[in-house]
Amino acid sequence: MKKRLLAMAVAIVLLTALFIPAAMADYYMYVCTGDGKTLNAREYPNTDAKVVGNLKYGEQVYVNADLGNGWTRLNAAGGYTYLYVQSRFLVYDQPGPKPTPQPGGKTSGTPQNEIDAEFKAARLVNPYAVETRNARGTGVVNMRWAPSKKAPLIEAYKNGASLKVIAELKDWKQVMDEETGAVGFVRQDFLVRK
Repeated sequence: MKKRLLAMAVAIVLLTALFIPAAMADYYMYVCTGDGKTLNAREYPNTDAKVVGNLKYGEQVYVNADLGNGWTRLNAAGGYTYLYVQSRFLVYDQPGPKPTPQPGGKTSGTPQNEIDAEFKAARLVNPYAVETRNARGTGVVNMRWAPSKKAPLIEAYKNGASLKVIAELKDWKQVMDEETGAVGFVRQDFLVRK
């Protein structure tokens, strides 16, 4: 009986060991800059960090972790263990053709120029608590991956949900859900300071 129990325990441990690496496995994403230019890969997750490489539009990258603060850590080759890029320039599906410049300096393709303008207006703040408020019929406030109505949805909150503002942009606020750890962007007109 003891041998059977021991054999069963060993079998369970072995089966579990087979599935853990798959659940923790890294994954691939693609570089998608709104203007089709290269993406700076940095030494650490900060725009002040040294640029140690450039990734081409549409290039497949091996993601090690989304840091949840607007930065993604990539597995690297060469002298660096990891590279860091801004998460907003990575997508799960291979992007379409490289955007082409249009007259007037605009670029065809994604609304990246609008997103870039929002990010350039960003300023860090001392974190403060806010509550979601949507006067529309849905009563839902969306947290998005980037400051754009076209950006992928991270979470939808009912009126009265508590979030913490960590940065302010022109029309958006970067917020964190302290319960789940999710970080994203919410239109400022749907947030009320507590």
